[in-house]
Amino acid sequence: MGECAISNNIYKQLIQKGYKVTRIVGNNRYDTSVQVAEQISSNNQIFLTTGADSPDPLSIAPYAGKMQIPILLSNNSELPSEVL
Repeated sequence: MGECAISNNIYKQLIQKGYKVTRIVGNNRYDTSVQVAEQISSNNQIFLTTGADSPDPLSIAPYAGKMQIPILLSNNSELPSEVL
């Protein structure tokens, strides 16, 4: 699954440029958002946004990254069990 988001070619290029790269892979996009959130030391805040075809996660990502606030994904009808 991880190679669907970031190809091995890009992964290798980042490492060659000196970046420390860690693949974080969940069973689906919702699980992956939880796996990423667990890597962030948060101040008890989260952003909850749609995991559907929407620009919402991308639009909040710069602020969330700066403030170290995790972004968790949900679908439109219910909170996925992975996120609960």
